[in-house]
Amino acid sequence: MGTAKRIRPMVKRLCAWCGEPFDASLAEAKRGNARYCSLSCVANDQHSKRPAGKCKSSLMQHARNAAVTYGMLSCNTKCEECGRTVGTGIDIHHNDYDRKNNAPNNLRTLCRSCHITLHNRIRGMERRTIASSTA
Repeated sequence: MGTAKRIRPMVKRLCAWCGEPFDASLAEAKRGNARYCSLSCVANDQHSKRPAGKCKSSLMQHARNAAVTYGMLSCNTKCEECGRTVGTGIDIHHNDYDRKNNAPNNLRTLCRSCHITLHNRIRGMERRTIASSTA
């Protein structure tokens, strides 16, 4: 005497982001929740609604996406400065300090410590330059 498996009624939907067809439960469709085929499509749609150039985190995400595209990030990514294996907790540094320039030769993978040290060193040089030019 086994229990019968309950079959949920499904409906066909088109993803609001990518337009691909997918199966959604009838209950979710009735609630209005069956709009996307995957979580990545949800994230992409939410990201596209942000004002362009206004969100610092979206620019950083673009750099991370570019680094993934160019094969710079993996589970055993190493810091280019100290050589320590950091994994997914790696920072992406822009050599020309332009967050919108995600060319592979402009990106470096650095651990958090080296990234902060690099920026502090550059800020120190800027301060010394400003101080010497005003003297």
